[in-house]
Amino acid sequence: MAGIVKGGGVSIASHNAGTDVVTLDNVTLGSSTVFPAGHVKQVLQATKTEKESVAGHATKDTYVAIAADGGSGNWEQTITTTNSNKVLVSVHLSLGSTSTYTIWWRMQRGSTDFAYGTEPLSGQSSATARVRITHNNANEVSSMTWLDSPSTGTHTYRVVWQGESGVSALLNRTSSNADAASHGSLVSTITLMEVTV
Repeated sequence: MAGIVKGGGVSIASHNAGTDVVTLDNVTLGSSTVFPAGHVKQVLQATKTEKESVAGHATKDTYVAIAADGGSGNWEQTITTTNSNKVLVSVHLSLGSTSTYTIWWRMQRGSTDFAYGTEPLSGQSSATARVRITHNNANEVSSMTWLDSPSTGTHTYRVVWQGESGVSALLNRTSSNADAASHGSLVSTITLMEVTV
């Protein structure tokens, strides 16, 4: 049987007898609404459109944060989760170097590193990803997606990075940064999705 449900004189749901589908109309879900496991509850993104560089370091695992656009604070994204939900973290970096050298980077939640290799040899860095730049005017895209399991609450995610000693690691630019069609101004992103459990 087809029908319409009203609240305060306003249609809030209708039933199609032919398809047996109920359609919600004019409804705003409250913050206490419970979604089935695996649903994306919210999506947030921090973009980095400005160019950035950091001097390389001879000591392994000497990571530093990436500055936010405008130079105030760190490039990061904050999310508030509920009900012990997970956070799907996606990072996309447009990397370069002042020479043919290596760049390492890690994900962080607050000041806690996560999503990195746990079996480094004594001289190796432990990273989320490692990129070898093949030419000083080349860019390489480095990406990682990780399903994080933070506690319920507010969490800030960011990327920290390190370049090989003797060169600078570059973000969103080439080494020469030439004003030419063969070069460009690039973008990097941190995307967070709260996933229900």
